[in-house]
Amino acid sequence: SLPGIARGHDINLAFAYTRYSVVKMLTTRSLSELDAAREELNQRTAELLRAIEQYKPVIGSPAEQEIVDTITQNLSIYHDHTPELYALKASGQEDQSRDLVWTEMANVAKRVLDGLQQLEALNDHSEILSSERASAAFVSAKRVSYLIMAVALLVTIILAWRLTLSLSHPIRQALGLSETIASGDLRITNIEEWGTDEPALLLQSMLKMRENLRSILGHVDATAAQLNTATGEMSSLVRDGKNDLLLQNNEIEMAATAVTEMSHAVEEVTRNAVSTSHE
Repeated sequence: SLPGIARGHDINLAFAYTRYSVVKMLTTRSLSELDAAREELNQRTAELLRAIEQYKPVIGSPAEQEIVDTITQNLSIYHDHTPELYALKASGQEDQSRDLVWTEMANVAKRVLDGLQQLEALNDHSEILSSERASAAFVSAKRVSYLIMAVALLVTIILAWRLTLSLSHPIRQALGLSETIASGDLRITNIEEWGTDEPALLLQSMLKMRENLRSILGHVDATAAQLNTATGEMSSLVRDGKNDLLLQNNEIEMAATAVTEMSHAVEEVTRNAVSTSHE
């Protein structure tokens, strides 16, 4: 892991400083220099142990734990040789002190470095795996993002289509209905009434207007029928009255003829009477 790589480098650096302090002890020429070098070595060792303790929380596998334990054991062995090195240097045994540093302590240092290399290789492998997982997560997130964008675009298109349909369908029906009404066709047709927006309300008002026109024309037809019936009845009455007048006229003419005839008869009788009286 990335924290393991950083803290592993801290361990490497601290161990390098520790070895430097050991070599510095080996090259001292006086007891005061030796004491100062030993004090510096103890500080470097404490820093190395802190670096190892800081690494432990990021251990992520049993194999990594085993490597850290091995490094800790070898560092303990390496540190255990420092009192012996101090004693040899303090007693002036230069050859023995060099042999201790370049043989036994060097072998222990080699094992520590091998462990640190294994730890670094493990962390590098973990970094590669983390990078691959991050790349896979990025690719997956990008696919999900594309999918979400596609779904959002599809939903937008569907909503736009539904909105367009909700606007155009009632308007188209209202236009067809107005053309039908304008042509004089007020027959009932199946028209979908749905929605509460302005186009739907316009269509509903057109339907109400058609029904009102049908009702008005129905009343007009009924009134015309009533007028036709009344006109027929009036014509019948006029015809009956005319016939009565003709009959009365005929009767008057017959009466006038009878009166005329009677007048003529009276005149004839009068003339006859006068003629008779003269004789």
